[in-house]
Amino acid sequence: MKEKQHLEIGDKIDDLICIGRTCHISKTGNPTYYYIMKCDKCGRTKEMLSSVIRGHRGTTHKACGKGLKTQNPIFYSRWTAMRTRTTNPNYHASDRYSGRGIKSDAFANFIDFYDAMYPSYIKLADRIGEHNVSLDRIDNDGDYTPNNCRWIPVREQQSNTSANVRFIVTYPDGHKETMSDVRKFALKHGLDVSTVMDCLNPARSTRQHKGFKFERLQSVTTIPDADHEEIS
Repeated sequence: MKEKQHLEIGDKIDDLICIGRTCHISKTGNPTYYYIMKCDKCGRTKEMLSSVIRGHRGTTHKACGKGLKTQNPIFYSRWTAMRTRTTNPNYHASDRYSGRGIKSDAFANFIDFYDAMYPSYIKLADRIGEHNVSLDRIDNDGDYTPNNCRWIPVREQQSNTSANVRFIVTYPDGHKETMSDVRKFALKHGLDVSTVMDCLNPARSTRQHKGFKFERLQSVTTIPDADHEEIS
């Protein structure tokens, strides 16, 4: 049975549904007809030629992100860095990401990352500059998902990274404990993470914060969530 050469409203090609038809008149007066196609995953609409649709070119949800990466190259680089960390076994720090089972499946398509993360990204970027914005996971053991990702200043990430640092902490009541996660300890006790990191920095003279005393036992090995190579 020969495939019909026209689309009707409601016809679906891959991820796109035909919702109408329109006509553009050229300068010479010649009409060109387009179908109005709507993505059933993100709701975006676009006008497409029948030949393009029948060739299945740009008919998937993934194609909805076409052009956005060139309009937002820095933001796009954040996505590619994230995908590299979680999908490329040859990444220099793959043991910290894919090697630990960290995934970014929720953002396999750039357009999904754009829809979920661009509004908050540009809000912070307008305030501090795009090059100072970095992607961070709220739960460092969790995957990259809309609910587990946020944008923070690069400098804050350097302080807030889940640093595996063995250290002795002396509590205000005098008892001591050996700990190994700066961020979790600081958040649990209502301390400023960056200040605690300063207390563990050999180059700093500060060793106390809100009645707690700190002594580092070994060098810092960070597991940063950085999409900036200079941090990782």
